[in-house]
Amino acid sequence: NRTGRLKLDSLHTMYWEESGNPRGAPVVFLHGGPGGGSAPDHRRFYDPVFYRIIVYDQRGAGQSTPLGELADNTTPHLIADLERLRTHLSVERWLVFGGSWGSTLALAYAQAHPDRVQGLVLRGIFLCRPLEIQWFLYEMRFIFPEAWRAFAGFLPEAERGDRLGGYYRRLTDPEPAVHMPAAHAWSRYEGSCSTLLPDPELVAHFDEDAVALAIARIEAHYFVHDIFLPDNALLAGIDRNRHLPCTIVQGRYDAVCPILSADELHLAWPEARYVIVADAGHSAREPGIARELVAATNRFRPRIEITVAIIERVELGLVNLTPKVKRTDAIQSFVSQETPMVRVFDRDGAIGIGYSYTIGTAGSSIMALLSDHLAPRLIGRDADAIEAIWRDLLFSTHATSVGAISSLALAAVDTALWDLSCRRAKLPLATYAGGAKTSLPLYTTEGGWLHLEPAALVDDALAAQAKGFGGAKIKIGRPHVAEDMARLSAVRDAVGAVWDIMTDANQGFTLPEAIRRARHLEALDIAWFEEPMPADDIGAHRELARQTSVPIAIGESLYSISQFKDYLEANACSIVPVAQGRAHGRSIQRSGLSALPDGAARRTLLRGAQQPLGRVHPPARRHHPHATCDPRWTRSRVGRSGAGYRLGLGRHPTAAKREANRHTVVAHQTQRCGRIVPRGYFSGGSTMRTRTFTSLATVSGSAH
Repeated sequence: NRTGRLKLDSLHTMYWEESGNPRGAPVVFLHGGPGGGSAPDHRRFYDPVFYRIIVYDQRGAGQSTPLGELADNTTPHLIADLERLRTHLSVERWLVFGGSWGSTLALAYAQAHPDRVQGLVLRGIFLCRPLEIQWFLYEMRFIFPEAWRAFAGFLPEAERGDRLGGYYRRLTDPEPAVHMPAAHAWSRYEGSCSTLLPDPELVAHFDEDAVALAIARIEAHYFVHDIFLPDNALLAGIDRNRHLPCTIVQGRYDAVCPILSADELHLAWPEARYVIVADAGHSAREPGIARELVAATNRFRPRIEITVAIIERVELGLVNLTPKVKRTDAIQSFVSQETPMVRVFDRDGAIGIGYSYTIGTAGSSIMALLSDHLAPRLIGRDADAIEAIWRDLLFSTHATSVGAISSLALAAVDTALWDLSCRRAKLPLATYAGGAKTSLPLYTTEGGWLHLEPAALVDDALAAQAKGFGGAKIKIGRPHVAEDMARLSAVRDAVGAVWDIMTDANQGFTLPEAIRRARHLEALDIAWFEEPMPADDIGAHRELARQTSVPIAIGESLYSISQFKDYLEANACSIVPVAQGRAHGRSIQRSGLSALPDGAARRTLLRGAQQPLGRVHPPARRHHPHATCDPRWTRSRVGRSGAGYRLGLGRHPTAAKREANRHTVVAHQTQRCGRIVPRGYFSGGSTMRTRTFTSLATVSGSAH
């Protein structure tokens, strides 16, 4: 769902990522080594519907920086880093999952912070005692003599009596010509001994430069310093964590971390569940090990409490907002914006806010639908089951769908539910959505009103350009085309050729007039021509699109996925700005795009959030890369894959086939509601009527 970097001190920065259910049970994966780093398949041991999966790279490993750094890299540092990450991610307690060195760190962390651990899943037990380090350096030759011979033979014969010292000197030498050959020899040795049956792919991974350097250098560093803990500290401290539920999974023929350590751990901790995999070595990739690890995390599910966001109360309000400045377009003047508002409260007191809007009419009708039919259906529902709620509400309005009243009511509810979910996760919606981008180019719609003369339009456009906007939308529809062209030409001359100008006719033209106007717009390189004619006339838009090179935008007055589908299949438009506050809310954007014809999502835009200057949207035209809809904005799915879980992208069928074997983080793209009433251009004078629902028994109660 998201990735990040956490500054640990003046030197080290941690890479971390989350996947699975953002509201699920937190589980943290501790990789091996030390220095081994995380990998995509480390997400696959957990049901992503149930678990909030947290994977990170320890100091000096993987994508954490600096790579292979040894300064301030000790076991106490790593324990403190885990606490810093837990606090950063607002996790109260988590399931701790670690294998090999990860089992060492998991035990050390659980003994230092038992109150932050819900349980442990440990694999390939490594207690880092001198006898285990001695085994790795000298005794593994009894099982893997060929690999050991290459490892031992790398050093000159005179240094082989102190094999660890000989490697450590080379691995800490600043010259790559010295440390890299030693790193490859060490890491290849470990990778070659990690599986019961040969696994060339795993050995090749261990032999990658970055992997080899981090594993070899950091392992040698910890071995030289006795892992920075007193001898036998983990077994001696077992009473501090023995009350915690634990599963130990050990391969019978684990040569890297021999079964003796797991056996002694279980003798000291008999309450732990101990599973010996008869046909496995060390690696978590081995089928038997992976199967038991998945089973272990599934067994923990009944023991882990997850707070369910039950909807306890719904408040409705209708706000009548009077524009601060005059607003006109080709068919109307904005006298009032009626804004139906929905506030959803769960049992924990979290609040989600959503809204939709009309231009002065039908607000009371939307409120009646919300009050009489939709809000009562929310009480007692799991607020995180957003799509299920959306489908239920959509079906309940089938007698009045598809239409503006139903769509606007659903949009207000759906946006409130998404806002509630993100507030509970303590994440902005952009991050909750996957955080694919940290910023987007924006254009402004505040200032291009039809009554404004060229000088005023130029002033507004230059002000927007100075603020960093990439374009502006300007209303057109003056009685004579020359008037529109004079206004647009003045803006183009002022802002230059590389700044986007979008036009909006608000359904004001006939087909012949739209064709005539479009041909004039071509000379000014207009980004798009929005709603040139009545939105229900697909045929006219198809003909207009055929007659002009200016992209046709349509969508603000469409209210169902089937309407978008019909337009795109007819090639009647090339830009689809989906209005979250009008077209059924966020869920139509997330799951509905998968119903569009092949390729349609590439031409679909999602409307931006409200900003102080007015509504802003990602600029879009066919040659702009940010006009491309990320395919992850389609419906997500989770499926089982072998011994683990596969997190899949929701895509069109053809793309889904190509991506069937990829393992990736599920991304639910959303847009944050933020402040639901825009500031800066509405006056403070408004009226509001509210109604509150607290249970099914009081749905028909009086308004508050």
